[in-house]
Amino acid sequence: MNRLFGFGLSACIVFSLSIDAQPPQLAEIAASLPPLERTVEGVILPTDGTEPFRWHDIAEGVEATSKDQNLEVSFAIQPGQAAGASLIVPAGTLEGLDHLAVTTHASRTSTLQITLQDGDGLVYAFPPFQVRIGKGRTSRLAFEELSHFPHQTEVPDSGSFEPADAVMLTVVDLSGFLGGAAGDITWTIERLAGVAP
Repeated sequence: MNRLFGFGLSACIVFSLSIDAQPPQLAEIAASLPPLERTVEGVILPTDGTEPFRWHDIAEGVEATSKDQNLEVSFAIQPGQAAGASLIVPAGTLEGLDHLAVTTHASRTSTLQITLQDGDGLVYAFPPFQVRIGKGRTSRLAFEELSHFPHQTEVPDSGSFEPADAVMLTVVDLSGFLGGAAGDITWTIERLAGVAP
């Protein structure tokens, strides 16, 4: 069980990953994965749940499933609790890219944040972004905007994060920490891509 700590706004998020992967095992799992197909435009990160690239929920009560080639994450918002899903990828997946482009929609407005973790357990996070009701909206998350996301393993912060070293990507819903009203929510990732400069 791996716990990540940190939140760059005003609170400290504590959430646990339901996959049994401490950083050493995480690196081994990532190393066993086949490379994702790349084009001159970048790389598409799978959202369809096809093995071996299956998304994992990060907390009890979260259901991460694939529907119509999209990732759907459903749960009940509860105060003080984070929710979301994570994807393990081989190192090098994000090498040489400029930003992530994520297209989302939801059953209610919420705030999401994407973190990247390397094989040593170092975690950095993009700035939070909103997911809204209605048709999909695309958010641009620049790698240059990543900031340290402190966590339980207390890996020293080197002062920067190399996207090429990322082996796990986690999408976290922050509603429980931002005063979101309790209740059910489903948000959908229609497309998640690493985009070349």
